[in-house]
Amino acid sequence: MKIHQNTLILLLVICASSPTYSQDFETFKNKHVAPGMSVDECTTMIQKRCIKRMNGDCKVTNTFIINNDNKIQNICMTGENKTDYKFTDFHVIECNFDKKENEMCIYKGELLEGATIVLRCDKKVPVHYEATERKA
Repeated sequence: MKIHQNTLILLLVICASSPTYSQDFETFKNKHVAPGMSVDECTTMIQKRCIKRMNGDCKVTNTFIINNDNKIQNICMTGENKTDYKFTDFHVIECNFDKKENEMCIYKGELLEGATIVLRCDKKVPVHYEATERKA
């Protein structure tokens, strides 16, 4: 029985110390909001904003919402905290990792117009970009 208790305690410690996807609105904006951005700016934008995986490696994908800040901030004004919501008719640029050159992550961008985005809202602001649903 002692082994099972130790295993349970270890699992609880691991879960408690693992990173969560929760962040504040400013961090969300840095990672995912870029009004006026073009598909050719993925590498520059990701590098300038220091967007990486938790271990420092290149992110496989990062999505930028290119609508204005007000539309984005106001989308979570209704609803519960820490809940995922779908929002339609957003223009986003999906930046996908292409290659690494001289320790620099290189990305290719794709514009998705009128996409449905799934965001996690907390305290009436978006705090995590969950997914993009492409038009059928």
